[in-house]
Amino acid sequence: MLALDANGVPQVLIATGMTVYYATCAGDCSQQSAWTLTQIMNHNSEREITGEAFALDPQGRPRFVMHSYSYRAMFGIGAPVPGTFYVTCDSDCHQPSSWNSSQISTQIWQENTLRFSADGVAHLALVATVDGMGDIAGYAECV
Repeated sequence: MLALDANGVPQVLIATGMTVYYATCAGDCSQQSAWTLTQIMNHNSEREITGEAFALDPQGRPRFVMHSYSYRAMFGIGAPVPGTFYVTCDSDCHQPSSWNSSQISTQIWQENTLRFSADGVAHLALVATVDGMGDIAGYAECV
């Protein structure tokens, strides 16, 4: 996932089945040497990031939303505890310890689209699976 800061400089979030990486560019972004790539999280295949869940707040700080891995194990056996998490870094983001995660729901919100208004309010469009209702579309904001 790609986000551009106010000067058009890219920041990138790369999620694999086990790991989340954060990358930034300083200088000529067409050169590999200009990039710094850091593993910021190993979630042991218990979480995933779907949709356009990565964004920069108005101060250019990275934020993303991730959720429990959404596969449906038979009778819930072996499935991680459902939940959705808001992950933030305010400074020194190439240090994994600089990232903070807060659970924002006990449901799995997936296919997230995270955006910020100019005044710093986080806006999130999502899809949630609700027992007895199936998939529903949702909208959340954090002032």
